[in-house]
Amino acid sequence: MSMTLSVGVFGPSHWSYMAKIFSQCLGEIISRRRIDEQSVSGSIYLDAKEFFQFLSQAVEEGVPQNPPASANTYMIAARIIRIMRPRQTDGEVRELLKTYSRFFTRIQEARDLNDDEVGIASSLQQFLDELHRQGQS
Repeated sequence: MSMTLSVGVFGPSHWSYMAKIFSQCLGEIISRRRIDEQSVSGSIYLDAKEFFQFLSQAVEEGVPQNPPASANTYMIAARIIRIMRPRQTDGEVRELLKTYSRFFTRIQEARDLNDDEVGIASSLQQFLDELHRQGQS
């Protein structure tokens, strides 16, 4: 029995609710310029973790644990970036998605944010808002 998930399970609508709530959490983080351990908690954190794991596996070196899901997540994310920033090259899209994934890995680490991190959080919030919109259409 295969444990690989179907590609169709991971369309934008699958991630829409997570994107909406995570974006709201980021709004609070941005306004406070601080992440607390529970800034993104519960099932939203777990869903976002799954999304960013798939995404990270797609943009980093090596073979993803679930290639279809990682590839599909990357295609969704890259499409969102191209909607937000139409002139981005493939390399720039990939680097931005790596930046988002790296930011997420520290989302439960309590700390004050520097200006660069606030900028990343703002950009990620816009990305999540667009992901939510795409999931609703």
